Amino acid sequence: MSNRLTGDFDAVLQVSDTTLDRLAAAMHQNGFPHESLPSLPHVAHFRIEQGEHGSVAAQIGCPHVVLIDGSTDRFMVEIGFRATFRADPGSEPLADIINGTIHATYRVHDIDPTCAGWHGIADDYVWLRVIRSSISFDGSAYNESSRFVLSGVTDQAALNARITKHLTSLLADGFAPRPHPIGRRFRRFRSLVTDRRPGGSGVAFPFALDDAQPTGGLASITDLALDGSDFVVAVSGDFVLGHITSELSGIEGQQRDFHIHGDAGYGGGLEIDYHARIDSTDAAWLGSAPFGMPMGIVRITANGRGWASRLYRSGVFNIGSVSAKDIALTFTVEQYLAVQFSGGQFSVTAAGGPNTNVNYGGPFASYVKSTARERISEHVQPLVKSRLAAAENALRSYTGPDKSSAFADALKTVDPSAGARFDRASFRADGLVIHGTVTVAHRWGPRARFAKAETGDGFDAIDSWIPGGRVDRFDWSWRWYTNPVQAPPGPPGTATNEDTFRLRRPHSGRTPFGLMTGVDSPLPGLDGLGKVCLKIAGRHVDHVTGVWAPVESTVECAVFGYEFRMPVEVGPYLTVCDPLRRVENRAREVGVIRLAAETDRAPNALICYVSGDWDARAADAVASGLAHCRRRDAGIVVLILCKEGFLGSSDAQTIAGLERFSDEAVAPVLIAEDTGGRWAAHLGVSASTMTAQWRLLDAAGVLRWAPDREFDAERLTRILDDKLVTSRAPELVAVTSGPEVGSRLEVELAVGRCPPIPLGSPNRRSARVLFADTGPASAGIVDRLASQTYSEKELVAVVVRDASTEQADAIAAKFGGGVPVLPDPSGAISRRAGIGWTPTVVVVDGGGRVTELITDSEPARRADTAR
Repeated sequence: MSNRLTGDFDAVLQVSDTTLDRLAAAMHQNGFPHESLPSLPHVAHFRIEQGEHGSVAAQIGCPHVVLIDGSTDRFMVEIGFRATFRADPGSEPLADIINGTIHATYRVHDIDPTCAGWHGIADDYVWLRVIRSSISFDGSAYNESSRFVLSGVTDQAALNARITKHLTSLLADGFAPRPHPIGRRFRRFRSLVTDRRPGGSGVAFPFALDDAQPTGGLASITDLALDGSDFVVAVSGDFVLGHITSELSGIEGQQRDFHIHGDAGYGGGLEIDYHARIDSTDAAWLGSAPFGMPMGIVRITANGRGWASRLYRSGVFNIGSVSAKDIALTFTVEQYLAVQFSGGQFSVTAAGGPNTNVNYGGPFASYVKSTARERISEHVQPLVKSRLAAAENALRSYTGPDKSSAFADALKTVDPSAGARFDRASFRADGLVIHGTVTVAHRWGPRARFAKAETGDGFDAIDSWIPGGRVDRFDWSWRWYTNPVQAPPGPPGTATNEDTFRLRRPHSGRTPFGLMTGVDSPLPGLDGLGKVCLKIAGRHVDHVTGVWAPVESTVECAVFGYEFRMPVEVGPYLTVCDPLRRVENRAREVGVIRLAAETDRAPNALICYVSGDWDARAADAVASGLAHCRRRDAGIVVLILCKEGFLGSSDAQTIAGLERFSDEAVAPVLIAEDTGGRWAAHLGVSASTMTAQWRLLDAAGVLRWAPDREFDAERLTRILDDKLVTSRAPELVAVTSGPEVGSRLEVELAVGRCPPIPLGSPNRRSARVLFADTGPASAGIVDRLASQTYSEKELVAVVVRDASTEQADAIAAKFGGGVPVLPDPSGAISRRAGIGWTPTVVVVDGGGRVTELITDSEPARRADTAR
C-alpha cells in the first residue's frame, strides 16, 4: 500500500543535500587529474579558439549541488570561477580578468550497451552530461590598463553571454565527466526539496531490503524524512508488519484447554471442561509511542472462540435446560509490542501484558468470563513472546552490515575513507526511519601559494587553493629588507583582491643586464630584497556538517634575495635590516638569510669588497664600463660587500656615494656586509686593505678577474665583453627560510657523550629548537626566550651558527643551564636542518614532524594540520 513515507516501495534510501556537497568537496579535494579517484579540477589552463583566441588560466571552486524538486534525472550546480585571459595577437578582445559563478544543469544519461566496451557493464555506471542550454555565467569582467588598473566592461551582459559560450564548449567537451561506477540500485532517484537551507533537500532512492528489484512509481515518494541526518533508510509500516505477522501466523490454531469449577457447598457444584482456540491474528502499525517516547508501537490482535466438551452441574446450578453449545464464547486478545533502536540494532518487546476481551452471554457468566479471560491471557502471552525473537531478527536485518555496505561502497568510489553507519531511529505513522551518519575525509586546510609571474611584473597566486571550497579574497602584504643605512625602493604596502589572483605593478623596460627601469609602485622580490605575504579567505564545505563555512589560510610569506654561486660550506649569508625599525637613522637587523649556494641559476657577479675608503673614481669607471658593455646574453649583479660593521660606522658622504652608484648602475646593485667574514675568505680579499678590492665571478662561481691595480671604464668594458659567460639575468628568488611544514626535522643534536636529543617523543606534544647566530637579532630572541619559563618538554635545544664554545656557554648561562646550547661554527647543523633564516624557532610534534616555524620578523607559520 502506498504511503507518504516510502510511496509505492517497501523502503527508500534518502541522502541529504549537505552529504552530496561533502562528496563533491571530496572530489574537489582529490585534485585533478588523479589516477584512481574521480576528481574535480581546482586549477585549469586551456585555450579558446572560437571567436576570441587566447589562453586562459582559471581557478575553479568546488561545485555546490542544487537539487530540483521532483526531478528524477537531473540536478543543478553552482561553481565559483576566476580566470585571466591572454589574447593572441590580432584576436578579438574578451576580458583580462573574469570572476563569477557558473550555473549549469547536469542530466543522468543511460549508456548504450552496444557502445564499444560497454556491453554487460553499462547499467553499472552513471554518466552525467551537461545540458548545454542550462549553462550561464553570472559575474564581473575587467580589463587591465597599462598600469594594471582594473576597469569594468561596459556591456557586462553581452560579455557574460560570450563567456557562457566558451564555458559551454568546455563543460560539454573538455571538462565533461566520465562515466562513474555506482551500481544499479542507485540508478533510480527522485529529488525532494522542502527548504533551500542546508539539509532542506535530498535525493531518494527506492531500496529493497530483501535485495529484490524495487518496483513502483518514483512520483509516489513525497516525504523528506532526513530530519537533520546525513542519510536515512525509511521502511514502510506495512513492510515491518509483514515480518511480524509472518512470525505470528504460527500461533493460529493453537488451543488451550482449561477447567471451570463452581462450588456452592451443600447447594451443589459446577464443572465445565473448556477449550479455547486462536483462529486468526492481525497486526497494525500504530506509529510513534505517545508522549515522545522513542519507540514504535505495533498492536497484535488474536481472535478465537471457546467451547465446552463436558458440562456437569448439581444443586443450585442444575436449574433450567443448558447444553454445552449454550456456553460457547468468542474472544479477542490485544498485545502491544514496542519497537526500539539502540546500539545500532532493533529490539522488539512486549509492552505490558495482553488485554483479553471475552464475549460471552450464557449462564454462569461470573465463573466463565473471569476464568476464561485469565486462562486465555496466560495462553496467548507466551505464544506471542516465543515469536518475538524471530521478528526481532527480521527487523535487525534492516541495519545489518550488508544493508549499509552497498551505500558505503558507493561512497568509497569517491572518497576511500568514507563510511556510513546507523545511529538512531524515529517512528512515524507510515513506518520507521533509520537515521545514519556519513563520514568523509577531513577537509584539508586552505593553502596560500604564490610565485613570481612569468612576465616579471608581479606575483601569481593561481595555485592557492581551498580544498573542497572556493577562494573569495586574496590579502597581500609586503615589506622591504635593506642594509643598515640604505633606503628601500618603496614603502611597504597591502592589497586586497577579490576578482584576480594576481598582484602586479607596471614597469617601462629593462637594461641590458635585466634591471627593470621606470618602475612605479615597486614590490619586493621584483625590485629589491624583502618579503611578500599572502593570506586567502573563502568558504569550504565542512566535512562533518556539509555547510559552506567561512575559512581562511594562515599567512604564507616568501623572502626574496639574489642567488650567488659559492661553495655550500662558505654560505653565503646576508644580514638584512628592516627600514621600518630605525634607531638613530640606522635600520635594525631583523635576521640573517642564507642565499643559494649550489645553483645553476646564478648570474655573473662583480663584487667590490670595501673595508676602508669608498673609491668614487673606481665606482664611476665601473658604472661607465657596465653601460658600454656589449654583451646581451650575460646577466650580472653588482655586490658592494662591506666589512662587517662598516655601514653602521660610515659617514654620510660614504653612504651617499654608495647610494649614487646604486642608482646610476645599469645592473642590479646589492649593498651588504660580510657576515662572519665568509665572503672575504672565499674571494681572497684582505679586511685590512683600505682601498676597494674588485672581483669578477662568472655564473659558475669561477674567479675571472681580480685587478691588482687601478682600472678605467674602457678596460673594464673589455674585461666584461671577454670574460662574462652566458647566464640568466639577475633575478630575486625566494629564499628557503626553514624546513617544510609537515616534513621531518632530520638533524641530530648531540650533547657530550649523551645520545642525540629525541625531537619526536610520544610523551611530548611538541618540542622547540632555536636556530640562531651571533648577531643582534638572534641575541634579542634569545633574551626573550630566556626570560620565559620553558620546561624541558618545550625548548629542547639552541643551535648557534658561527658561535665559539665560549659564546655558546654564555648563551646557555642565560637559560640557567637548563637548555643545551650547541655551537655550530661551520653552519653544518643549520644547513642539514634546512635553516635559511636565523633566528628561527622550529616546532615539531611528537612524531618529529615540523608543525610551525617562528621567526623574529614574521608571524608564525602554522602547519596544515587538517591535511
